[in-house]
Amino acid sequence: MITFFRPKPSRFGTMPLTLSTMNAYNITANGTRNIVLNGLPYRKAIFSSGYYSSLTPAADADGTVLGSIVKYDSSASAYVVLTDVYDLEAVGAGAVKVPMPALATLTEQEKFIDLGDSLIFRVVNNSAAIDTQPTAPVWAAEVFLLE
Repeated sequence: MITFFRPKPSRFGTMPLTLSTMNAYNITANGTRNIVLNGLPYRKAIFSSGYYSSLTPAADADGTVLGSIVKYDSSASAYVVLTDVYDLEAVGAGAVKVPMPALATLTEQEKFIDLGDSLIFRVVNNSAAIDTQPTAPVWAAEVFLLE
């Protein structure tokens, strides 16, 4: 019996969707860059996980380049952090994919993406200049559609 097409038990009744952006966004020195993930349909969904990769990682000799996935909750006009913060300089070269699972402490309501909400990849830098911008960066998130 062929079973590899069957969804995993936790995914019954849901449809997974990957949202991503692959544009050449420059990281802002000594600031925060919010990169909106494209493709979120105007439907209710649940955040599952995300990932980041690039051909050449960012480099900053006198500071850090950190990234995380956040949700902009339009009903509360607030940001909700969905993943841990990752060091984007530590990403290996050659499009190594860094998984970014959802925080274990999130409530179901915090993972819930309502109509009008956005998923954002937030990059924070604390130095005067970025030595090397990442090349061919990919920011992505997986959500499960509920309707």
